Amino acid sequence: MNHLKLRGNVTAPNRSTQRHTVLQSAPGRYEGKFTPAGRGIHFVTLFAEGGADEAPATVATLPYVAPYPKEYRELRPNLAVLSRLAEETGGEMLDPENLSAGLGRLYTPSPGAGFRGHETWWPLALAALILFLADLVMRSWPRHARQQGASVLQ
Repeated sequence: MNHLKLRGNVTAPNRSTQRHTVLQSAPGRYEGKFTPAGRGIHFVTLFAEGGADEAPATVATLPYVAPYPKEYRELRPNLAVLSRLAEETGGEMLDPENLSAGLGRLYTPSPGAGFRGHETWWPLALAALILFLADLVMRSWPRHARQQGASVLQ
């Protein structure tokens, strides 16, 4: 649609509202600018203004999410804090320049540090089978007793 008189109301997360004009920039394309009041979800409601005696008609309500500040978007590790943490907990930092050697050392088992593994699934499977069979017997047991009692009375 072309040549519309649009205005937009921007509702901030604190429920304050700002009014902005929206201008046509290309056929069927309208643009407006606003500065977010803070981070969070803002709702932009577009209204098409009609004639003098007509009320503005709501065209659309669109959400806009203002992102977190730049310091929360930094993805680089804080090596000073990590090295201090490694020192205090008895760990060590891997060298980023020689990462493959560090990872090889990390996944190589230390002699005498591990214990011999035991397979515990056999006794657990046997216990589960015994409990399952006991459950079947217990569920059918009262039925047999009732049926035998009923046949004696007849």
